[in-house]
Amino acid sequence: MELHQEVGPLRTSISAIAERAGVERLTVYRHFPDDDALFAGCSGVHAELHPLPEPAVWRGTAEPAERTRLGLGALYGYYARTRSMQSNLERDVDHVAALARILKPFSDYLADLAEDLASAWHSGDPMTLAVARHATRFATWHSLDREGVSDAAKVTLVTRWLGSVSREPAISLEPGRV
Repeated sequence: MELHQEVGPLRTSISAIAERAGVERLTVYRHFPDDDALFAGCSGVHAELHPLPEPAVWRGTAEPAERTRLGLGALYGYYARTRSMQSNLERDVDHVAALARILKPFSDYLADLAEDLASAWHSGDPMTLAVARHATRFATWHSLDREGVSDAAKVTLVTRWLGSVSREPAISLEPGRV
């Protein structure tokens, strides 16, 4: 897990894992016969050390701006705590098939959060959902972070954006695109 955080899954070799653990390569292969097993083990440890924010924190809040502040505030705090790992995962996910499979539950978690936030604004406009999906992505958080925007300001910005989009007349999108 530490190597994945430091150099990323794509650049982590079995030899490096064995060296870090002080064991032979064969020992690593005995415990982790394939990438799926290795990533499952690493992600399990990571999840114990860095649990995802609980949806109950924001789901009980009916007021849309407050729900957005609570949901994104919790998510952005998670991103701040896991920045190195998230950066490496984002960079490597398209190059490591097992990584994409192990990250599916996280992708589903983000999709559920985006739908929950968009639905709080009582808007049938697909743009509200598109903004919520964009706001939950690590790349969005990271981009704003590189600009020096604090997490609190990020949350305020997205809350205003969602509020604005949800009050505007529906925007026609290209067929099949949201």
